[in-house]
Amino acid sequence: MMMMEEMAMPFEKYWHEMSFQLPTPIQENVFKPLLQGKDVVGLSPTGTGKTLAYAIPLLQKTDANKELQLLVLVPSQELAHQVGHVLAEWGSLKDLSAQVIIGGANVGRQIDKLKEKPEIVVGTPGRLLELANQKKLKLHNIKTVILDEADYLMQEEHLSALRELIKKIAGFPSDGFLFGYEQRKPEGHPKVVQHRAALVRHDKRRPVHGPNDSRLHRGTYAQTCRNVAPFGQSGRDAGARFRKCYAGT
Repeated sequence: MMMMEEMAMPFEKYWHEMSFQLPTPIQENVFKPLLQGKDVVGLSPTGTGKTLAYAIPLLQKTDANKELQLLVLVPSQELAHQVGHVLAEWGSLKDLSAQVIIGGANVGRQIDKLKEKPEIVVGTPGRLLELANQKKLKLHNIKTVILDEADYLMQEEHLSALRELIKKIAGFPSDGFLFGYEQRKPEGHPKVVQHRAALVRHDKRRPVHGPNDSRLHRGTYAQTCRNVAPFGQSGRDAGARFRKCYAGT
């Protein structure tokens, strides 16, 4: 298993301490592309370890330097806490700190916590945009952006704030990760779209495995992807462009 061979020592040790066995297909298939800074679209059912699939390789690349480098966008408070717990737990193995920033929580306390300079922030787009507008959330050193449950983040209630937040990331990251999934069988495709060519670093390689691969029909899909629909676009055209990317054409 390539993932186990290339996993950094503190993560590998903790993996075994947690009595984990072999990586799941989504964990195995996205590990190397994320380490290499590729753009990735991941699709996998609930319960297959999607958070760890991106957490381990990206934490492995994150430096404990008190600079915000990893930004995870999620559509709900509940998911923010779940993801934040995982990133804080595994990030602590490298002395990385993570902070959850969501709407409905005390904004003053969130601002005070940001003064501790976490390397990782997990949050909902609205509150993150609010703090970015107040210049309390510093976005200039971000290397990687994750859209978790990207299909839900693309819905109207989040889309405007998400678009504005992405625009504030200067130069945008050198590498990015779009991670979207549905909790249903993958007859359709998550509405994952991108802002512009500069949103993530593109590569022209083919998918990690193609749409006819039997693993896709078991509900797991991961690919490097170039040229998804323009960020903020929705509806039939965006879906058609994503399906084209999804098919590796």
